[in-house]
Amino acid sequence: MPLSIALLGVSAGVAEAADPLAYVANQQAGTISQVDLATGTVGTPIQVGSSPDAIAITPNGGIAYVADYGSSEIVPVQLATGAVGNPILLSDRPNAIAIGPKGNTAYVISDAGREWPITLANDQVGNPTQIPSNADAIAITPNGVTGYITDVATGTISPLSLSNGGLGQAMNIGAQTPDGIVLDGATAWVSSSSSNTITPVTLSTGATGTPIAAGSVPSSLALSSDGSTAYVTDAGTGQILPITLSTGTAGTPINVGADPSAIAMVPPGGIVSAPLPSGGGTSSGGGGGSQPSTLGNQQLSVTVSGSGSSGSSSTAQSCHAPGSTVSVRMTRKTLPHGAKLALRYVTFTLGKQVKRVKRLPATVRLSTRGLSHGAHTLTVKAFYIEKLSSGRGRTARKLTVPISKTLRSRVTVC
Repeated sequence: MPLSIALLGVSAGVAEAADPLAYVANQQAGTISQVDLATGTVGTPIQVGSSPDAIAITPNGGIAYVADYGSSEIVPVQLATGAVGNPILLSDRPNAIAIGPKGNTAYVISDAGREWPITLANDQVGNPTQIPSNADAIAITPNGVTGYITDVATGTISPLSLSNGGLGQAMNIGAQTPDGIVLDGATAWVSSSSSNTITPVTLSTGATGTPIAAGSVPSSLALSSDGSTAYVTDAGTGQILPITLSTGTAGTPINVGADPSAIAMVPPGGIVSAPLPSGGGTSSGGGGGSQPSTLGNQQLSVTVSGSGSSGSSSTAQSCHAPGSTVSVRMTRKTLPHGAKLALRYVTFTLGKQVKRVKRLPATVRLSTRGLSHGAHTLTVKAFYIEKLSSGRGRTARKLTVPISKTLRSRVTVC
């Protein structure tokens, strides 16, 4: 039940004075809210999705990008007005996000073991980079060249080249389940929800400093604009805990609601008025649809086309006329590796329409009749079974395990 916050720098001085505001994303409520760190006042929540898991804010302080784990989407929010833009669809469930220092690219971590770059000018999702499947957080160096990712299974952080996807030598932080990471010059500060600490790590050598006690379940952290204070989200108490790093002293906690998790700083310039992105809001993948997704030995792809759509081509990024027909095709490729799976059936859902097929490849036609103007989520879900054996000899048993995979795309009605 993660929650994430973003801090707003306004003026120089002590940490609380320099960073008086926060934006809090609550996974359970599906909202983000503004928090005054000086008074503890929580503003009116903004609905952003079903299970927002992380948040990052552009360097100019204009747009927050919220990673919605529940819907596999990245949701842009205009901070000056609270307006919510069109979501960016992913093939994976995102659990971390960071934005490069120039504000051109967002880097999204998924629990499927992939890092996805998103060009923010047009909301286009690039090709993913394979990373450890237990990666849970990412922070980017000031020059935008390297990202550092945490691995909750091995208790390490690793450098990731953002240009070629190369993964460097892992560094052991000496604490279990590193859930959050921020960079301060040559030092990484890493929060551990199991060890209840935040730990400094010298990036050039991998040496760790003395851990600092940080609440009951410190899930993530961010630094004040002057680097003197770490704001730690405590999932156990539902609070933000300010900690003076030079002394390890905790300040007065701020109540923000159940299960707070990840935080991302807003620049000292504060919130500015910025237009919401106007990109297509879909994953890359040719003529509309989803990025290929793998389950066991199956690689699944969905493409969308249709009649009655505006623009030079009929794709999922086009605008479909009311009452027109959308053609959705799912294909699969059997891979030489991965668990062997047997297909049961596939469902295609758009609005109240649900169609079901038992074989792939398959093409179904769905109508936009009855759909309101605007963007709608097309959901394609494939159901498989995996056959397993338990025990040996006379005690051996055959087990059948159901497995499913969901892919999403977007259909826009004119």
